[in-house]
Amino acid sequence: MRALNRDYDVTRGQYQALVERLNRANSPIRQRRPVCGAFRGRRTAHGKQPTDFPRPHPAHLVVLLGGLAAGIGVAYLMHQLRPVFVSARQLTELTQLPVLGVVSMTWLERHKAQARRAVQVYSMAVAVLIAVAAVTLLTQSATSHFLHG
Repeated sequence: MRALNRDYDVTRGQYQALVERLNRANSPIRQRRPVCGAFRGRRTAHGKQPTDFPRPHPAHLVVLLGGLAAGIGVAYLMHQLRPVFVSARQLTELTQLPVLGVVSMTWLERHKAQARRAVQVYSMAVAVLIAVAAVTLLTQSATSHFLHG
């Protein structure tokens, strides 16, 4: 019975110590709750204002526009490397060789509809990408202004 009581006391002491550590660890988190301008008074050890959220950087928009421009440039380059000729005269003018025959392509309505759908999907994807980038930049700017402003 004495051994059980001793083990119980040791376990209870360890439990109390863990509960105390948990309360100490949670108390600064509860005190740091953001309440309209609560971050203004805090300073780090170096005396600087802490940055809880990264400030929006104008390079984000530049990277987005650069990526779109690079995509357009790659598409243009591929068109230059593997051109599509729509008439025999274009091919003759470029190669300076006579064209012996032409095979025409007949587009079915189904193929035309698929091509239109592909263009619409691509256009929507670009629009969504630009909208998400704009919302992200505006959200970061508003958050940064709220916290540091």
